[in-house]
Amino acid sequence: MVEEEGQYTIKCRYALALKKLIFKNKDVNRAPDSPSFPGIDDSYSKISSSTGIRKATISDIITAKSEMKTYTLYRILNTLGYSFKQFGETFDSITEQELNKYIKALAKTKDTKTKNK
Repeated sequence: MVEEEGQYTIKCRYALALKKLIFKNKDVNRAPDSPSFPGIDDSYSKISSSTGIRKATISDIITAKSEMKTYTLYRILNTLGYSFKQFGETFDSITEQELNKYIKALAKTKDTKTKNK
């Protein structure tokens, strides 16, 4: 059980790092004084279209429902316009407090969906 919890925490950290990069692109793309960056994807649909990865798979990665392969991470980072170094910096900058908040938010979403069934 402890090992499974550790694996889930790692998936959540990966998910949160990717989510931060996606939101960083959203901020850039939607800034009123920002020039247009047509090559910067900022949504699951755009990432899916650019990478060929199913939108549901991207969603499952961001919600820590599935693990991703290194090649999948590479394709997502490439379409977002980030390097592994930038991803690593984002990954390492996530605090335990941020991670715990994200895990709780995922659990809350999961509970809400279960109750609505």
